[in-house]
Amino acid sequence: MDYKDWKSTYEKIVSDFNYSVETDKKAANALDKLLQEKRIYFQSVR
Repeated sequence: MDYKDWKSTYEKIVSDFNYSVETDKKAANALDKLLQEKRIYFQSVR
């Protein structure tokens, strides 16, 4: 999904649930690091 298509939905979720964008970014980065070795790319499952 393109971020520009997702952005308004994401901003609504953040607002509705009173999330911190900064904390969400930190959590996303932490998850990314945990999953680095476990990535499956679409091309590999075709």
